[in-house]
Amino acid sequence: MTIPAKTARLQSADSLRIAILVAAGALGTLAVISFSGFVVVMRHGISVAAVLAAAVGLGSILSSGLRLGTLPRRWRVLLSAGLGLGALSLLVLALGGLGLLQRGLWFGILAAAIVVGLLLRPRSADAQAASTPIEADPGPMVWLWLATIAFLGLSLVAATMPPGVLWPAEGNGYDELEYHLGGPREYLEAGRIAYLPHNLYTNFPFNVEMLYLLTMVLRGDPVAAAFDSRLINLVFGMLAVGAVWLAGREFGRPAGHVAGLLAASCPFVTYLCGVAYVENALLFFAALSLAAAMRAHHAANAGSTRWSFVAGLCSGLACGCKYTAAPAVVLPLGLWMFIRGIRKGIAAPATFLLGAVLAFAPWLVKNLAATGSPVFPLARAVFPERPGVWSDEAAARWQEGHLPSPDDRPIIARAARLWREVAGSALFGPLIVLGVIAGIAGRPWSAKSREGRAPPVGGCWMMLLVGAGMWLGFTHLVGRFAIVLIVPAAVLCAAAWAGIRSGTIRRAATALLVLLMAFNLRTTLGLFTDAGVFQIESLRQTEGLDWFTTGQWPTHAHVPVLNELAGGGGRVLMIGDARRFYLDAGVDYCVVFGLNPFAEAAQTLAPTELLRWLRDRGYDYVYVDWSEMARLRGSRYGFWPSIDATLIQRLVTSGLKTLRAFTFGDEERLYATLYEVPASND
Repeated sequence: MTIPAKTARLQSADSLRIAILVAAGALGTLAVISFSGFVVVMRHGISVAAVLAAAVGLGSILSSGLRLGTLPRRWRVLLSAGLGLGALSLLVLALGGLGLLQRGLWFGILAAAIVVGLLLRPRSADAQAASTPIEADPGPMVWLWLATIAFLGLSLVAATMPPGVLWPAEGNGYDELEYHLGGPREYLEAGRIAYLPHNLYTNFPFNVEMLYLLTMVLRGDPVAAAFDSRLINLVFGMLAVGAVWLAGREFGRPAGHVAGLLAASCPFVTYLCGVAYVENALLFFAALSLAAAMRAHHAANAGSTRWSFVAGLCSGLACGCKYTAAPAVVLPLGLWMFIRGIRKGIAAPATFLLGAVLAFAPWLVKNLAATGSPVFPLARAVFPERPGVWSDEAAARWQEGHLPSPDDRPIIARAARLWREVAGSALFGPLIVLGVIAGIAGRPWSAKSREGRAPPVGGCWMMLLVGAGMWLGFTHLVGRFAIVLIVPAAVLCAAAWAGIRSGTIRRAATALLVLLMAFNLRTTLGLFTDAGVFQIESLRQTEGLDWFTTGQWPTHAHVPVLNELAGGGGRVLMIGDARRFYLDAGVDYCVVFGLNPFAEAAQTLAPTELLRWLRDRGYDYVYVDWSEMARLRGSRYGFWPSIDATLIQRLVTSGLKTLRAFTFGDEERLYATLYEVPASND
């Protein structure tokens, strides 16, 4: 069925009005719940919008070069955003590796990208879109997007909380402070992107963190850029919803709404906006890759090859967000294309693989140059690192720390965890189970594509099955590592929706969708309540970063003290804690899985010699976080055996001076102690 151009324009106008209403409603919700958060958006939103505009401009250049023909507006915008954000990340990597992180330079680069993107704006595709076989006006369903005001509003509340506040299950953003934001801060302070031997996590692919680094460059202050980075993460979440809608849209306009609404209301998406991680971007690129792969399926000849290449590029960019995208996105879509290629030829799967390798290769090259292994710290048996980079002891600690708990390692226990952490998890809601049921029970779509064939769901099933298998066999069974399953589950629901021909059944399905969104909203509100978000927000008078920089937040009383010492030219060795983001240059640390020169020295040196070792390396102070030492030592992560309370006491006996104890809570429980290294042992 085709839609007249006038009707298409009216539908587009409706969509624009609804988008404006959703944005305005979400900002209003934010202002009511958190006026401080509203101020954050007003202060930091413009710079984030500039980064996004530059990325879209850069992506427009790239998409034009791919010769995909005249695209509907939805594809122009989302594909340009995806390719542009990925290219911008890799550009930061390339120029940052050369030490080109100057603020003025990057303002110029972004401005140029925006201007060139405007000059290369393609002609309108309304006429083509109007002649595309799609389902007719979805009626009132499009207005269900107004219900997403609540989800976007809560996402804004989460995104505008200071790093380190959310969520308890994530150690209050421990990873965010340790390396997602902490790593880029160290790059900015060093003036270049270089190997950080004390933090293995910075050897992960860092596509998203490169954009966090870019915000720090533009602000000129890493802490001041914290909210820019978090809003970048929020933008990725919004784009992820758009990309899931785009994939569902291949089954028709109403089906696209179903897929997008399911993704937008999934509690996990809102949850992830509260930590500057990488999963939102992973979702976006995975969904964009699936959508492009579906386009490749029904495109003809050269068009199929080009779309396969686009799908590969997007899947490679997903790998640049997180290693798990290789088995969860590249492998299933590659297998699906290969199976199709048995009948249609190998051009599509070959170009898909080529695109994935090209987009992911910069991170493999970076790691290879720094460590001798392209995927360090993974696959050590296959890709051993260069001597001196790691040790067998540290590698064993890594391996144990990233395995499931011993009780969860049997296959039956793993399957039970799959239910608890994914299928039956409150964070996923009923989406995964609903996707499986819809995929099995849903009828094929009867409307025909350009080639007279129904759009495929094989790629969805591959992503769902292979992704679940990857999670079961190769992760430590944390629900967040299965986040990609949201994409195929939502699209399978959309495909099933498109197959419904009975008006009664469709109305019942619409009612079910509304109930599901209401259920997910209740779950999301429960997450916020359980984490004390609303109570914390009631205490915030400013942006809230001063909670950390002035030491008001629990277990962060040491932050202003250490920063003052570092600012005065002192050097501090931090033992136990690795949350580096709020600490200035001059405070050194080591994550528990890496080599630790101090721990190695403590194995062989007497206390007086160890004090001399500290002095020779320029350390004036030692900060010991007892709570973190105890936590790590009691976990499967472990801790260096040579560093314990007995060692510190022996150093004190030999001359290490106690300067200050740090406590928290009404009971003033000790969590850390600061020591001064004596000028000599005399």
